[in-house]
Amino acid sequence: MVLKPAMRWVLNIQSTPSAKKRNVTGSVNTYFEDNSYRKKFLNETESNISFDLIDPANAAKKYIVKIPRLKFTEAPRSVDGEGDIMLNLNYKGLLDTTVGASIQITRATA
Repeated sequence: MVLKPAMRWVLNIQSTPSAKKRNVTGSVNTYFEDNSYRKKFLNETESNISFDLIDPANAAKKYIVKIPRLKFTEAPRSVDGEGDIMLNLNYKGLLDTTVGASIQITRATA
């Protein structure tokens, strides 16, 4: 996943920095089970992605990353020999007006 412009850390500031516009792009590699994700790309159907980033030293500490609105921008067909068939999907995050952002990161604790 790529966030542009890059995030900047702010230390020792009296006020909250304003949010800037972010361009969220990335790719997903998944096992090809059926044609549903490829159809989303071909039909330009919106989708969403959510995944957890878990601290390996303490599974109770994690971040939940959600891209509530996205479109797949590329889904090349490639079958390389025998074995598992993988589908590579590039995506672009879109502004979700309910959340007010194209990406949402939540710190979760047990």
